Amino acid sequence: MIAANTTTPTPTPPGSQNQEGIHRRLVQGVAGKAVCTAIIFGEQILLVPVFLLFWTPGQYGDWLVLLSTAGFIGLLDIGKRLLRQRPLTSPRPRQSG
Repeated sequence: MIAANTTTPTPTPPGSQNQEGIHRRLVQGVAGKAVCTAIIFGEQILLVPVFLLFWTPGQYGDWLVLLSTAGFIGLLDIGKRLLRQRPLTSPRPRQSG
């Protein structure tokens, strides 16, 4: 007859599993952000020669102006959105009645 494994698991202190989960998520988040930053950096460094291979420097300059303009318009949109949200989130004075 084979003896069954009767070892009981050791109890873990309260909150230790939660701390492990937070630590794991934090490490995964930092690693993911680092990989994303490395990919964007690599794209920016490696794509310039590719663009210049097919475009003249003047055409590449026009492309940069176009991208910069689109980015600037995106920043303006963020400002307008925050400006529209401010009256909705600001506290109203109470009316005494």
